[in-house]
Amino acid sequence: MSAAVETPTPKVVTREEWLDARRALLVKEKELTRANDALSAERRSLPMVEVTKPYSFKSATKSDLKLEDLFNGKDQLIVYHFMFSPDSDSGCRGCTHIGECLPDVRHLRFKNTNLVCVSRASPDKLDRYKALAGWTFPWYSSEGSDFNYDFWATADETRDDALLNFRSKKETDALGKGGWYNGDVPGFSVFYKKGGKIFHTYSTFARGGDKLLPTLGLLDMTPLGRQLGQWGPAEFKMKHEYDTEESKSEGEQLRQFLKAKHEPKSQDKHSDRNHAHIIQERTNKGHQFLTNKTQPFAVDGTKIPEVSFDAGESYAGLLPISNKTDEQNNLYFWFFPSANADNEKKKEIVIWLNGGPGCSSLLGLVQENGPFLWQEGMPAPVKNPWSWNLLTNVVWIEQPVTVGFSKGTSTVKNENDVARQFMGFWRNFIDTFGMQGYKVYVVAESYGGMYGPYISSNMLDANDKTYYDLRGMMIYDGLMFSTLVQQYAPTENFVDQNYGLMPLDDSIMSYIHNVSQSCGYTDYLAQYMTFPPPAPPEQLPWTEPTSDGGRQVKEECVTLWDEAYYGMIGGPNPCFNVYNIPDHCPFLVDPLVDNIPYFNRADVKAAIHAPLDITWEECVDTVFPDGDDSPYPAWYELPNVINKTQNVIIAQGGMDYILPATGALLGIQTMTWGGKQGFQSRPTDPFYVPHYYDGPYGQPNSYGQAVPAGHGVVGTTHHERGLTFVVTQTAGHEGPGYAPAAALRQLEKLLGRVHSLSDVQPFTIPELTNITQASKPLGKGTFVVPCFGHGC
Repeated sequence: MSAAVETPTPKVVTREEWLDARRALLVKEKELTRANDALSAERRSLPMVEVTKPYSFKSATKSDLKLEDLFNGKDQLIVYHFMFSPDSDSGCRGCTHIGECLPDVRHLRFKNTNLVCVSRASPDKLDRYKALAGWTFPWYSSEGSDFNYDFWATADETRDDALLNFRSKKETDALGKGGWYNGDVPGFSVFYKKGGKIFHTYSTFARGGDKLLPTLGLLDMTPLGRQLGQWGPAEFKMKHEYDTEESKSEGEQLRQFLKAKHEPKSQDKHSDRNHAHIIQERTNKGHQFLTNKTQPFAVDGTKIPEVSFDAGESYAGLLPISNKTDEQNNLYFWFFPSANADNEKKKEIVIWLNGGPGCSSLLGLVQENGPFLWQEGMPAPVKNPWSWNLLTNVVWIEQPVTVGFSKGTSTVKNENDVARQFMGFWRNFIDTFGMQGYKVYVVAESYGGMYGPYISSNMLDANDKTYYDLRGMMIYDGLMFSTLVQQYAPTENFVDQNYGLMPLDDSIMSYIHNVSQSCGYTDYLAQYMTFPPPAPPEQLPWTEPTSDGGRQVKEECVTLWDEAYYGMIGGPNPCFNVYNIPDHCPFLVDPLVDNIPYFNRADVKAAIHAPLDITWEECVDTVFPDGDDSPYPAWYELPNVINKTQNVIIAQGGMDYILPATGALLGIQTMTWGGKQGFQSRPTDPFYVPHYYDGPYGQPNSYGQAVPAGHGVVGTTHHERGLTFVVTQTAGHEGPGYAPAAALRQLEKLLGRVHSLSDVQPFTIPELTNITQASKPLGKGTFVVPCFGHGC
């Protein structure tokens, strides 16, 4: 590396002289800001060119991707051309520093824009380097494609259209500044999708990327400036290198990283010798499920990184989805046996599934209902007083294949494929942990409203109680009915009901009311929020006939939900959260996805037997390569599970806008089970969550102090013909995360520990069985059904 350029030290002056100089500089800074604003406007209005040539891309888990796939459903795409050629073992250093500085992609996706990196190196090289750096942004290989050449990210003087920073070789050589360069160059390209077509709008190279580097912007404010030599940003190191010897080359670091994955050192705390010591120690403590077969999965609860307490007995790792000897597809699980001695003898287990599709169930474990919590904004993990394994055995499973740490190639086309895949894994899990004949309860969240009913129904239809003795199911804010019914139809009602948290202006409100009326949503809601409901209509009011005799959804009827959402983020609350509408700015730091995501740390992966060669992401889009063509489970699977178990709970959060509680109830009113359609009487019963302390709140060491939770009457519940519906008024989309005590009570109901969600008996956790509770009557529930108008 070249020596940093020396910068003269500023002269020393009085405060008055400094203020004079600063004010003079401020004038120039304002001029530059206005000039930059004008330049940005000119950049946005640059003409665009339609992209008609097909390009192919690959990732570590998926091949034959098209340019359109990189948009990930957004209208705008920013591509960072990361210098990583096919014959290299590592990325360029300058590009690496830009990679270190790229923003959390969710911020851009929030603004209808996706950000990806593209390089010519093979997907496996990119994935290894990405794992080394701990990055989570999408990174694709254009290997074998002209993409880099056509957008001037690879210069090749043998091509007639070759340009280097928009100059031909002749023009470049004439400048006399180093001349032409054959090979990859770093840069950004921007694409826009409109009317089914893709357009190229902008590209920048050389120092065009400087403005995107916060390190340079911050250093520009200091007296010593950037302190960089001829190599510029390439002189920065990768984040993890600041803790290593400076003399190590990037290639050596990568070799050591890959070697460590396959050859753990004997002194490592997770070595075979020390692991055996842990196993022996745990055996002496009488762990419930520790056997020779489960030993490879045992996790030392005292050595989970960042967790300052013993998380207890647990097991984690990969198991195949079939009994084939050459099976390459595996699902990842983390299993926590019951921590309650009174429940150890109960032969039962709860399966937890997150949704997405493609989201990791470790999100649920760490941020909702696991033994330790590390939620957004928390400085460190805390012990969860509402952990579900205080009641029973619980396993969090990353599925389908390609989600989280699960390995393999996705081939599923529908939910029945997913169910068959899961059941193969589950049989191996039962055999591994000796749980034949255990009662099984499935709990799923969000898109898990598709997973849960299909998996549960397939288990019941298998008629095999040795492995699949399903006894109940619970769905949190799940997608089970048409999105037009669950999401769009209740939009007007939700905005009216929560006007204090969604104060949209008159023009937007007028649009919402008018479209809801013209699409028939308003009347449909009024008609079917009756008890009992009328028969379903022959034709849905938001559809119109097509030329071929069919019917299609009117275009304006699928914009209603979005109009309210964009009205909020573009006005009253730029940090509006569709999953929990009371949230506001600023965004909180999420330890699972920001900076170096927790589950991408090598020490975390080693501690929980996760594959080191997998870059963990909270959600992936690789689950259904060709989409999910499954019918909504309300037609067969959900009624089948209700009828056969008489134990299904549909739990909703009152603050969830993405799948409102009223939408779930509207779906129930159009569903038939137990010989009747919908609920026959109006939900009014109080949902009671037991008190968990006596005396004034906040006493030292009082239960739940680390994770306070609502109690008393917190919502509304109703039960008919084996189906319980419950709304927790103040909860968001992720029920156990926003209302953990309420969720624990719901789990008690599912497991049969309490008869009704209106019961006033204490929690069944030993520490809480003697806490004084409210007396009946409790009055009505706090979520009003039906509810029409402002603040009803």
